[in-house]
Amino acid sequence: YIDLEGSFDPSWAKKTAKLSLSDLDIADPLPGKEAVSVLDEAVKSSEYKLIIFDSLGCMVDDTEKDITKMRVGGTSLLISHMVNNVNPHIIENECIVVYINQARESFNSFGIGGAMEEAPGGRAKKHMSSMRLHLKPGEPLLEDREKVGFQVKAKFVKNKKGAPNKTAFWNVWNLPDPKNGVIGIDLIQDVID
Repeated sequence: YIDLEGSFDPSWAKKTAKLSLSDLDIADPLPGKEAVSVLDEAVKSSEYKLIIFDSLGCMVDDTEKDITKMRVGGTSLLISHMVNNVNPHIIENECIVVYINQARESFNSFGIGGAMEEAPGGRAKKHMSSMRLHLKPGEPLLEDREKVGFQVKAKFVKNKKGAPNKTAFWNVWNLPDPKNGVIGIDLIQDVID
């Protein structure tokens, strides 16, 4: 787990996802060339089958840290370089890399259609990925008018492994599910659904 956000909570992951923390390595590099290097080493090591990169939205090109050396699109170039270099090794080492990103409002220059969503980091991540999922919080889950969780809506916007444009929903419980006491994703209900 490459944690650029600094927001990973191991105890919450253990409670909600039954994650075995002894099987998890957490890296917290600086967002920039150090993060690229950590990802590259992790993929090439063949030691990991799943790597979470959290998140592309936190990446900062090293030139942007010094305002006198700043270049336009530096972060996008850095992410493009990272994705293009790492992808062949992902296939070679039979590894999965999940890049987390945030959708942000983008106003097109002509004002046609109003606000649109755009993910930071350039276009390489879109073209080089095998799958792209767009996740959004859906309806809140209520128990006696108290919010105890929420529904997640996931849409495949790109899928080289199956049918694109499919949508899925699942529940995430912040408080124990009233039916069976589950916190997080109810895996049994997920299988049934």
